[in-house]
Amino acid sequence: MARRSRYRPAWTAFAVAACLCGTAAEAQQGETPMPVGIVLNGRDLQRPGLVVVDGERIFVRVSDLREWGIVTAFRTEVQLEGESYLEIGSEQGISGRLDPDGANLLLDVDPAHLPETRIGASERAVPVAEAVPVAFIDYELHFTRQKRDNFASAVVDAGVSGPWGVAGTSALAESTRSSVTRLDSTFVRDFPEQNQRLSVGDTFTRGSAWSQSARFGGIRFGTDFSLDPARITYPLPSVSGSALLPSTVELASRAASQSLAVEPGRFAFDYRPRFTGAGEVTMIVRDIAGNERTVSRSFYSSTALLRPGLSEFSLEAGALRQDYGYRSFAYGEAFAAASYRRGLTPVLTLEGRAEGSGRTRMAGGAATLVIQPIGEMRLSAAASQGDAGHGRLYQVQFQRLTPGYSITASYRAADAGFRQVGDNVREREARRELAVSGSLVLGRLGGLNASYLRIVEGRRHQSISSVGYSTNVGRVFLSLGAQRFDSDDGTVTSGFASLTLPLGQGRHVGFYADQESAAATYEKAAPSGRGLGYRAAGGYEDDRGVWVEGAATLRAAAGQLDIAAARRGGDIMARLEARGALVVTGGGLVATPSVDNALAVVEVPGSSAVDVMLENQPIARRAGGGRLAVVTGLQPYVANRISIDPSELPISGELGAAEQVVAPGWRQAARVSFGSREVHPVRLRLVDEGGSPLPPGLVVTGGEGDAIFTGYDGEVFLADYQARAILTVERAGGSRCRVLLPSSAPADALATPLAVTCTAVPWKTGQ
Repeated sequence: MARRSRYRPAWTAFAVAACLCGTAAEAQQGETPMPVGIVLNGRDLQRPGLVVVDGERIFVRVSDLREWGIVTAFRTEVQLEGESYLEIGSEQGISGRLDPDGANLLLDVDPAHLPETRIGASERAVPVAEAVPVAFIDYELHFTRQKRDNFASAVVDAGVSGPWGVAGTSALAESTRSSVTRLDSTFVRDFPEQNQRLSVGDTFTRGSAWSQSARFGGIRFGTDFSLDPARITYPLPSVSGSALLPSTVELASRAASQSLAVEPGRFAFDYRPRFTGAGEVTMIVRDIAGNERTVSRSFYSSTALLRPGLSEFSLEAGALRQDYGYRSFAYGEAFAAASYRRGLTPVLTLEGRAEGSGRTRMAGGAATLVIQPIGEMRLSAAASQGDAGHGRLYQVQFQRLTPGYSITASYRAADAGFRQVGDNVREREARRELAVSGSLVLGRLGGLNASYLRIVEGRRHQSISSVGYSTNVGRVFLSLGAQRFDSDDGTVTSGFASLTLPLGQGRHVGFYADQESAAATYEKAAPSGRGLGYRAAGGYEDDRGVWVEGAATLRAAAGQLDIAAARRGGDIMARLEARGALVVTGGGLVATPSVDNALAVVEVPGSSAVDVMLENQPIARRAGGGRLAVVTGLQPYVANRISIDPSELPISGELGAAEQVVAPGWRQAARVSFGSREVHPVRLRLVDEGGSPLPPGLVVTGGEGDAIFTGYDGEVFLADYQARAILTVERAGGSRCRVLLPSSAPADALATPLAVTCTAVPWKTGQ
């Protein structure tokens, strides 16, 4: 008889001739497979399995074991009619027996034989919006008058952007100089899917643990994880366990908790703590039988690490900038540099950098190590050779961050001959730096912080020690501090006290005092959209006596205006600043606040203008009524929520979603259209050719196919009147009549129904 490789989930008799072959089985000839119910780790699977019983020995089909979720490889399989079986009890961790009735197989399986579930941390990346072409000019205008001296300056940043990237240039003009100074000219193309950025023109070198960035003109290509801010680049603590039955796993810490469902077997979670540093997570596992167990684990997470296998690089070549801000095209020696960083294990990340020019060659490396669950340590070393001679640098840093306290300590030493590319100091002495800082959270009593910095350069030394305390006393925020500065010239000690009292609605008063001065301020912050903010302050200084100051900030659709005036020691100073942008898009010129990092072009079709909000905060410009709204201040490559208030739309307006989420590229514009359109609702009174109203309950279909019904006195309601549209009415007995809407409807068609005639449609065979 032909055997069946699979069974139906019903109690069906199996007539399968079988024999156990091989010395491993040593079973009698003629044993017959039979179906039984399966109970796995106390859970009824609600489906049968095929077993062979030979005395006290039980054999189960391997294919059935796979269906039940047992995934490990077996060493003791036997063959029955060409099919693989496993003797229960022959593999460690798999045992079983038949119940007294012989109807069910009760299996006990160790979680090591069940599938492993791994759940990573959620990374909610938002698709990057398609860029629309825009041109913009960001500007900052500054004017100051002090005594009889006037000073004016302007910084202008002009650019164009689109799907191809961003190109722009910036310049500085000052009243003290006769010419305009070019600052930066750059083309930038981002590749968000690869987390890579190409910059051609004026840019920066990539800094490292031991080197600083330098301005240069040329080309830079490399990794930029800011193009995907939702991506988690550092290793997360992993919490693992096992379950015999379907279970609920709850992960709880001091800051947050989350609950997840798991199937029988092993499981592991990448736990994303709310704060990096030292922490503890408690895992509570509850199965469907009500059993519960709790496990706690301490961990240390650090954003200074990269996930294992994740890497970043930077390639740079060009000429170093000189006299930036003073000369437009002053470039120095040519150079080239490369850096690479890679996560090797969950606790170790290595990086290296090499750079060279005609005057300096430098190479170095660093290792960042997390010592679980204590803290993180970074070891850096570099060497250079060039016109300044040979030099070395090394640095050791340790940091521990916890919810209750933190401590950071570092020591850095550099020889007199150590240089990096762009470091033009010819004469320098060996330098040693020791820095220690820490903080302590005192709960309701506030917090303490302290720091110490000592710098030794040749025979000269200086050190700064400081301590601070802050707390809330009711609604008042109080801060106290003291500082000591030691150098070869002597010692200076100072202290201060300040308090801030919030008054609500963006207002607060503050007081400050030290051994040489005292001041009081009252301030109302300017709103994020349209509105006015202001500040008034006054105080006393030992060297200049009483002083007063006033300032105001006005934010409008076209930008921001700041005005300030002060009187100190008999001198009067006035300051005026204007910030904003001019944006060209869709053939129109729009004055807006500064573009900053990204922007959106918002469209609301219709004749009415409505307020536009960014992250539920109203902005300075309205959209609709035939004009666009350009929303600036967006964050690139992250979700920005732009919305409008649907209650501001007239009754004749139809709107889809009132909120949209967009993620524009850096200095690029995303188009946001809310799909609103103007509609014309009307009431119709349908009458027949004799002038009598049609009876209620008749089906009326329009051009869009939406069915409506006649009401009393033949009335129907159309949400949007379409001129010359045809309505079809299904009448009793299968006949039809049709209505041709007039070319226009009266303005009061909602108050007074428009009477229209339904003309009978001639009956046709087959209609």
